[in-house]
Amino acid sequence: MSRTKNKEVKPLASYESTKKIKRGGKLMADTYARITDSLLLSEAFKDLRPHVQMLYIFMRQQEYGRRKPNRDCNEESEYWEVVRSEQCFYFPWYTAKLYSDRYKGNSSRFYNDIKILIEHGFIEKILSGKTTREKNIYKYSDKWQSWEKPST
Repeated sequence: MSRTKNKEVKPLASYESTKKIKRGGKLMADTYARITDSLLLSEAFKDLRPHVQMLYIFMRQQEYGRRKPNRDCNEESEYWEVVRSEQCFYFPWYTAKLYSDRYKGNSSRFYNDIKILIEHGFIEKILSGKTTREKNIYKYSDKWQSWEKPST
């Protein structure tokens, strides 16, 4: 009798497994993020410095994050349609500190790296929480596919 292989492919770019790991002093689900070859071989991704590439990979893992902006945003908000329909996520500075020592004690590095990801077309900032002291809301973008290196 032959064995059948499970050929099911998860449609999401990231996935939560049943394995638990300790992250930031808490037990959390172990997640992974699928990154395509077209993204890895793109000019936009190659132009990023290695720490910015890693930041993007950390952000891709947030696609299966615990708290989604559509839970926190009410229907009267001007951003409701975008948050409800798009792949939006939070990625605050304190989350980045869990992943990388580069961002510990220095938030300006984190926000500069976010700005680089936005300029290269990997993410978009939907809502800035700077004036209201709330979390920024980001969404994944595919503008990196048509990104061209600026001529100098």
